[in-house]
Amino acid sequence: MAASICFLSVVGLECGAYYTCRHTYEPTLIAELATAGIGGAVYAHPGVVYTPGHSGRLSGAALVDPVYALQVVPDVRIVRSESTTGIARAALAILASRGDDGQGGGAWEGSAGWDIVPHGSLAVHALVPDMCKGSPKPKMSARVERVAELVRDGMRKRHRFARPCDGHEAPAGGAPSATSGAPGAASERWLLQLLLLEADTLAISLCRCRAMGPIGGCWPNWRRPARPA
Repeated sequence: MAASICFLSVVGLECGAYYTCRHTYEPTLIAELATAGIGGAVYAHPGVVYTPGHSGRLSGAALVDPVYALQVVPDVRIVRSESTTGIARAALAILASRGDDGQGGGAWEGSAGWDIVPHGSLAVHALVPDMCKGSPKPKMSARVERVAELVRDGMRKRHRFARPCDGHEAPAGGAPSATSGAPGAASERWLLQLLLLEADTLAISLCRCRAMGPIGGCWPNWRRPARPA
C-alpha cells in the first residue's frame, strides 16, 4: 500500500508538541504546563502529554523545559501508513520538505541551515509511549526501531549532518558514539525524534538541541531517549 501523508493531532488539525513523563505523572505535568502559561494540554497516552496548538517553544527559539517532563518532542508533524516502509517513506517526505507539511506550520526552526551542519551532529531517537511505563519490552519498540533505521538511512543520503564522520555508526534509536569525534558536536546537536503513537501513526520532530550546564548536557536530551530509570 502506498504511503499516505496526512496531518493529524489529538485535538483537531493543530500543530503541537508531545512531552514524555513517568506514567501517573501526567496530571502533574499538565498542571506545570498550565502554570507556565501553556493551557489546553491533554493526556495522549500513558506517559505522554500533548499540547495542541503549542509548538513546545517559548518566545523565540527556546524550548519549554518542564521539571516533570522526561523529554520534549516539539513542532510535531504526523504521518500515517499501514506498513513500516510506508511510514518511513512518508516521514522522509516530510523531512525532505524540512517540516513544511502544507498545513500552515511552515518549515522547522533552523532547517534552512541543515546543509552546513557538520557530520555526526544528528541523533535519531525511536520512541513509543510504553517506554514511559518502564516496561522492559515496550510495545511497538521493534516496529519504531525499524522505521528509525529506514529514516536514518534515507537522511544520510540527503544530508551530511546525518552521516557519521569517521565510520562510527549510531544505533537507529540512539545518538552517535561519544567517541565518534564529530566536529562541533558540542555546539551543533540536532535531534530527530520518531514517536510511534499507534501502529500506523508516527509523530516526527527535528530540532536543534540547546546546550545546558557545564558538562555537555542539552535539551532535548541528545544522547539517548529519556525514559524512567
